[in-house]
Amino acid sequence: VPAEVMGYSLTDGHYRYTEWRRVSTGELVGAELYDHDEDSAETVNLVGAKPQLARRLAKALSEQFDITDNEPLTYLPPPPLEVLNPRKSVNK
Repeated sequence: VPAEVMGYSLTDGHYRYTEWRRVSTGELVGAELYDHDEDSAETVNLVGAKPQLARRLAKALSEQFDITDNEPLTYLPPPPLEVLNPRKSVNK
């Protein structure tokens, strides 16, 4: 049985951001953001508490995957590392 929802993640070395999307349509059904320095067990989802950071990581994720709602997902080559790992620009 094929999966109905799939998670797509990235990390900047401090935070891990995941989007859960419906495979058939690309529709976003959930998002998670975890601070691995403070919460390595991923018990506190920070998407609501850090919306600007979540948007920045969502943009980086969308640049790695061709993510458009109502379209199946297509993998693209990863963005340059400086997009994903500018630790000094991460808003804490």
